[in-house]
Amino acid sequence: AATSAMLLGQAIVFAATFRDDSTFNGTVTFGSSGTAMSDSYAQTLSTAFRGVAASTCKDSAALTVTGAAAGDVCSLGIPTTATGLLSWSCYVSAADAAKIRVCNPAAATVNDGVQGDTAATYNVRVFDP
Repeated sequence: AATSAMLLGQAIVFAATFRDDSTFNGTVTFGSSGTAMSDSYAQTLSTAFRGVAASTCKDSAALTVTGAAAGDVCSLGIPTTATGLLSWSCYVSAADAAKIRVCNPAAATVNDGVQGDTAATYNVRVFDP
């Protein structure tokens, strides 16, 4: 459980304790100088990034993230087996869609670090500020 102040603009309206799942209608602001957030959407993608060529980036296929829109913030959770030699990100590629992007800054081709041909699960969360 966590206790947090609920903000309306910059004025504290009330303090509340949240347990487990909570649903809010409208926007939620975290902290005294946080940005209001109106929605959050999540999706997972099971894939493998093989042979990311030197000094290039590779995008995943689009995954459906219903509610996502251009300009939304995209956050990515990568598998623990992913190599540290690559740079990972995600972005909203179209309405209701996001892609994972992996970039290889190295001078040689690199795989994603997942053993064999097994796909790994990547977690995507899109926030609507």
